[in-house]
Amino acid sequence: MYMINEINNDKTLLKKDFKNKYVYLENLKNVIEIDYEHTQIFYISDIHLEHIIRNKFGDEISKEEAYSYIKYLVRSMVESVNTKQYNSYILIAGDTSSVFEYSVVFYSELVKYWNPNNIVVVLGNHELWDPYISMEKNIAVYRDFLIN
Repeated sequence: MYMINEINNDKTLLKKDFKNKYVYLENLKNVIEIDYEHTQIFYISDIHLEHIIRNKFGDEISKEEAYSYIKYLVRSMVESVNTKQYNSYILIAGDTSSVFEYSVVFYSELVKYWNPNNIVVVLGNHELWDPYISMEKNIAVYRDFLIN
């Protein structure tokens, strides 16, 4: 998986690729060789798994039930794309969940259906902001999970 890693002074996005190198986002085609004329690129954002689960089940759901439901949501999402090509990309642009464990389940399930090298993740404010953990620590935790 790819993760948008940081923004440098001139606002050019950088990301860390699967070879643990930093590359400019505009040079992404040199790293992953996208055939722009024949490749589907899907986009989703603001999934907010914690809200979906709380709205559907309230506070009385066990972790196992929540994890099972997240897996169901991933399968449903992928199945809804009935014309997905093997080389399709998905860009997940932030706010998957403010609960890290939910994000782990989500992405662990997603890679069963989607080539991990074709998943690009941008962290949103719900992943990054935590009153008890610094933003840098959150970025490191997600980087370790998503890239390694």
